[in-house]
Amino acid sequence: GNDRVIPGQPVPGRGPRPGAVVLSGLLDSSRTLYRDTVYELQGNVIVGPGATLTVQPGTLIEGDGATRGTLIVARAGNVDMRGTRIEPIVLTCKGTVKTAGCWGGLVLNGLAILNHRDPGTTGFCPEKFSPGSTELYGGCLVEDTTGVLQYVRIEHAGMSYGSGPTAGLSLLGNGSGTVLDHVQVHGSLGDGLYLSGGNVNLRQILLTGNLGAGLHWDHGWGGNAFGGSAQFLQVQVPVNGGDAILGSNLVGLPNAGPRSEPELYNVTLVGSGSGVGRGFVLQEGSGGILRNAIIMGMASDGFDIEGAESCAQFSAGFAFFDHNLAFGNTPNYSADADCFDENGYATTPVLLNREVDPGLAAPASTLTPDTRPLVGSPATSGAVAPPSNFFFDVTVTYLGAAEPANASRTNVPWYAGWSRGWSGTAP
Repeated sequence: GNDRVIPGQPVPGRGPRPGAVVLSGLLDSSRTLYRDTVYELQGNVIVGPGATLTVQPGTLIEGDGATRGTLIVARAGNVDMRGTRIEPIVLTCKGTVKTAGCWGGLVLNGLAILNHRDPGTTGFCPEKFSPGSTELYGGCLVEDTTGVLQYVRIEHAGMSYGSGPTAGLSLLGNGSGTVLDHVQVHGSLGDGLYLSGGNVNLRQILLTGNLGAGLHWDHGWGGNAFGGSAQFLQVQVPVNGGDAILGSNLVGLPNAGPRSEPELYNVTLVGSGSGVGRGFVLQEGSGGILRNAIIMGMASDGFDIEGAESCAQFSAGFAFFDHNLAFGNTPNYSADADCFDENGYATTPVLLNREVDPGLAAPASTLTPDTRPLVGSPATSGAVAPPSNFFFDVTVTYLGAAEPANASRTNVPWYAGWSRGWSGTAP
């Protein structure tokens, strides 16, 4: 009978879990983590090649701040995290006070294709060094799998390493066999979700209160016909947060191939109206497709294309921004004097973009956001069907990440019941 605003946190009056186990170094054989035990990550905890780390629903994993506790899955390693709506798997930092960047985060290294190699790597296909460790990622296996993340919540990660904050969740060279759905990254000091190359698909992803970009990609994510797509993606930008979506190809070599060009459908981007964060931004040669999206309340441009190579993707008809709804951004479409006229492009009638209030239930709430379009909302119609490629739900008829509310508002959105929010300006 106790109200539990944030699923996965202790219920008032219930005692602490009976056991605690420290994890450190290399896990070179398969192992299971159990829900009745708290696991503490000390330093880099690496799931080695050939090993599988299985995590039961409801398990709590805490990173040690003093040693920058981080969970890293090596190439050819595997993680099996399958929580449930009522028992999500939670990764956070040790201690009662949680702040952005109080531990390292979760890093998945895969064997899929990149468009760039680091000096000193010798693989037949490009390879790079995983930030924060000596592990490699990248290879030639587009259908590679690094495991499954379902109903997983990653909180307050992104502790700085080297040049600055890292992402809460890093997907590095992950192939299309890797499964991610119902995953939240909250309160990261850096990016929420960072993808370097590969072609992993994303479904029902919630990125909230991250101080870097919500979603950030480069090095060729989605640059082949074997994946690299997202559907039902929701980003809530905090006060003074970064861009909601920031896509790049390769700094210094923006035409490197395979080019970053993911396909994104049914996206909701909500800004705080404060700071400099933009909505959907492509730069450094990235292409991409954004359709059936709602972009609202951004402190800066809702839609912005930077750099001649990314501009050329739109001019040549290789990248698209259509069937979207923009409202209350500053401005909705960038008016900067550069190689691409975002406003002229986005307002072309045939693209069916609209600048109207989407009529969402409570998008500005941070503690209990409700991004369902209400009855009669402009977002309940005007969608375009995604490609029929066995990943997308092609039956959608609405814009945004959440299914519209019914007349009594009793239908439950996919992000409810297992995710968390926050109150105040700090996530």
